[in-house]
Amino acid sequence: MIKLNSIVFGIDVLDKLFGSTLTSPSTIVVAGHPGAGKTILASTICYRNALNDNKCLYISFQEHKEKLYKNLVKLGIDFEKVEKLGNFLFTRLPIVLNVNDIVAEIHRIVESFKPKVLVIDSINTFLLSTSDESKRAWLQNYFYELAKQIDGVVVLVAELPFGSETVDLGSIEFVADAVFILKHRVEDGRLVRIIEIRKARGSPITVAEIPFTILEKQGLKVYVPPILEDIPSEGGRVEPPCRHLANALGDIQKGHVIFISYPSIARPPEIFLQIYGFTLANKARALVISFRISPATMKQTIIKSLESFGISDIRVEKFIESNFVFKSYNPFAYSSTELMTQIIEVVNVVKPDIVLLHAFDIFALAYKPKHMSTIYNMVNYMKSRKILTIIMSIRANSDITMLFSRLADINIAFKYRFPGDKLSKIVYLWRREREPIVLSENDLKTCRDDVISSIGI
Repeated sequence: MIKLNSIVFGIDVLDKLFGSTLTSPSTIVVAGHPGAGKTILASTICYRNALNDNKCLYISFQEHKEKLYKNLVKLGIDFEKVEKLGNFLFTRLPIVLNVNDIVAEIHRIVESFKPKVLVIDSINTFLLSTSDESKRAWLQNYFYELAKQIDGVVVLVAELPFGSETVDLGSIEFVADAVFILKHRVEDGRLVRIIEIRKARGSPITVAEIPFTILEKQGLKVYVPPILEDIPSEGGRVEPPCRHLANALGDIQKGHVIFISYPSIARPPEIFLQIYGFTLANKARALVISFRISPATMKQTIIKSLESFGISDIRVEKFIESNFVFKSYNPFAYSSTELMTQIIEVVNVVKPDIVLLHAFDIFALAYKPKHMSTIYNMVNYMKSRKILTIIMSIRANSDITMLFSRLADINIAFKYRFPGDKLSKIVYLWRREREPIVLSENDLKTCRDDVISSIGI
């Protein structure tokens, strides 16, 4: 928990991972290419601390006050609000002044305002204002010593030229307590933003790159995908919805992964009947996430599937209303880490016992060839939460089908045959360390009857 008046980054993920770096006095370098989000990150640090009664002084050599305020308020950063509280001061210093005059002015403002957080945006502009190498070295040391002078945190914003990955700030980069490099690139037509953690003194660095986005009214939102060092174990029995599944699969555990596959030309309604049965038999809470259809359509798909077996009852709809939560995502609108983190956030809020990933093949295709690690970590996260995860996917891509099969504890494959003019449906079941089993049409009917009987219709 962050203590009142302690200096923070103002972004939960950064505070959790690197909050210990902000022990006064500290110097933070925020560098990046133009448009990478440097000013937004620096402003977030400044604003969140000003809200926490830590005065922040923002010195800019380029930004105009009115333009900066107008742009940032759209992102939830209201400098005018904290300015009225007396906790924020914006000062624009013209670079036409000589170095000595600028340093004297900074010293005067610091002594008068007494900030706990000081932002310099950008330091490159100031350092380049003098060609005297000895004076530039003196300036570098001066900015580093500023943190001691205010007994707080100094945030130095630095520009990286396009194509460059290094910060040319002389000794500052080496003596700084943290160096964050903000980058953006295009992947598969999507803009991907990341923070590279070059340095964070006093904090263990477990991730080198952290994805983030810039959202209206929210500002800079950082995503950290879960990476579990150990593969979690299962725990707790899950009641199967029918006798045939119980006999064929044995004990189904919380944390198990069930992969249900079917041809691209068929969507067996039995799948949704069994998922309803799992939820009913265990009095569970189910989170249904579709990567193809909307939440409303997904809900109606389950209801219509049940109706195709003669299950139409107000009690069924009430159970779905109270025990099912529906979400949908377009995987082509997000980076893989972004989407995975959003899904995990929903899981943490809903706290489901069962998660159904509908049309998960679309998710995998969207991020190919990077889907392997994303899917693996997501599935293991569900397992660590003791969630029964059910993956639904067509068998259109052999690589994706193989991946899902290898991740699953239980595989259920629907297949169709055409002996003569008759359509025949069979189901292959296999579980780790067990021989595969085939369910016939009669077996499926018995399984359907079990679920219908449990509903009490």
